[in-house]
Amino acid sequence: MQSGYPGLDLAQVIFAVAMLMVLIGFAYWGWQAHGRIKKLERQLRDFKELEPEGYEEEEGTDALSEGARIQADEEQARQRDILEHG
Repeated sequence: MQSGYPGLDLAQVIFAVAMLMVLIGFAYWGWQAHGRIKKLERQLRDFKELEPEGYEEEEGTDALSEGARIQADEEQARQRDILEHG
């Protein structure tokens, strides 16, 4: 649709080219990021192949077991204080 103003048409073309350049930039960035991720995955796979047999990573503590451990430590400290001062 022609607006009748050649300046607006030129502005629309410039805007379209700028948006196309942004789109190409993001596509290039995504392509590079994909390549870096694939490289890291290969390195991680190679590292895992070097792990000794039967090796298992430690599981992280959940909030409940961490809270229970803190509570047990506090109770133990209280009992130790009672024995020392009593």
